Amino acid sequence: MVGCSRGEPRAPAPAPQAAETAVPTETAAAVAETTPTPEHLETNVVEVQVVTPTPVDVGSIPNFDRPADPTPASPRERRARCLTYTVDRETFGESGRVKIRVKNSCGFSIPPEESGFEITATPSNGLGLVGHATGAFQTTIGPHSNNVETYIDVDCPADVHAGCKYFVEPQ
Repeated sequence: MVGCSRGEPRAPAPAPQAAETAVPTETAAAVAETTPTPEHLETNVVEVQVVTPTPVDVGSIPNFDRPADPTPASPRERRARCLTYTVDRETFGESGRVKIRVKNSCGFSIPPEESGFEITATPSNGLGLVGHATGAFQTTIGPHSNNVETYIDVDCPADVHAGCKYFVEPQ
């Protein structure tokens, strides 16, 4: 090699042999003995079990490209399907004022002019009707919201034992 200071030992050149007088040498015989024959050939077999996939219900896979449930036609149907009301009674004095909160579980807004509701008050024992009022929310009820509230006065006489229960329905 050029530029190397140390020389590599060289093997002596083989002596020329005549083609007619070629005799097998010991190394050629050793190679012939170690070459595998079909009787001595070892193989590895890997067995793989193919599992048939279980059928999947395509309807259960979330796909946001599918059309959504149809929007109810009338405002009342939308409110009945999407709005959930909760009522909290104000605790000061003889006030008949209650706070109504609404939760919208649908993906569209409900404007104030479509947010009408009716509230009724019944005695805690469930017998009779002692108060009734109608109202609406003053702001838009946003999609998937639960922070819209309003106040309304509903009669619940002081002589009603154990107070009143309140029920709200869309109007």
